[in-house]
Amino acid sequence: MGVHAKTIRHAVVDELDAVFSAAGPGIDLEGRVYGNRSRKLNHSLLPAIRVFNGDERIESTGGPRLYNRTQDLTVELVADDKNFDTVKHFDVLDDMAEQVETW
Repeated sequence: MGVHAKTIRHAVVDELDAVFSAAGPGIDLEGRVYGNRSRKLNHSLLPAIRVFNGDERIESTGGPRLYNRTQDLTVELVADDKNFDTVKHFDVLDDMAEQVETW
């Protein structure tokens, strides 16, 4: 994973944090969009979003030093099932997904 992957991941984290900060009433995720999987998410940090890089593929495009790079990026939505009934739990995840998908 190169510098570009890190830059892209941080940009997505910043943008999603801004989207959810400006979303108004509803899901409060301000400051709870994380750029890695290593952060332990206890119940006080949920709901949250984690953004992390996956596989990177590099293919030569035929020319000298010309490459096509493809980077997989995962946006993981995490909600707390201890404090929600099942219906509300899935509603929270659906609302989060809608915000991410319309961003």
